[in-house]
Amino acid sequence: LLDDDGIRVVEWRNAWHAVPGYAGLRLLPDSALAAAPQLAPERPLAKDHPKSRYTVGGAFRMAPGLSPIGGIYLLQRRSVQRVQLETLRFADAITVLSEHGFHLAEEPEEITRHAFERAAAVAASVPVHRLSIPDGLDQLGVALGALSDADEHLS
Repeated sequence: LLDDDGIRVVEWRNAWHAVPGYAGLRLLPDSALAAAPQLAPERPLAKDHPKSRYTVGGAFRMAPGLSPIGGIYLLQRRSVQRVQLETLRFADAITVLSEHGFHLAEEPEEITRHAFERAAAVAASVPVHRLSIPDGLDQLGVALGALSDADEHLS
């Protein structure tokens, strides 16, 4: 596990890596039941907040450090009957990475340029795929199986 939300991406030694975040999960009850039914919630994030914290352990292990990125998958829940995998063209990969990334820059005016340059650099180095899956948390197992199959097929 790297994180349950955003994952920081850094370039190190001429390769792109994901940086692990907070060592735990913060999930809504239905997501927790679908993703990790064996985990028991510890405490709510805040009073009257629907999300709870879950300790990572057992079925989930936290990555110990930088993890090399071999591919990026955009998961899209859609009204599809079966899983569909598509490798994105360079321009489409830049668009996806720019749209779905959170970008920081020294000056607010630089964010768009920074997002484009960073997305282009990642897309030039790492294959980006779109995985369309049937909508619904009950389809999580299908999505995980498709990711595993895609990873084996594209390796």
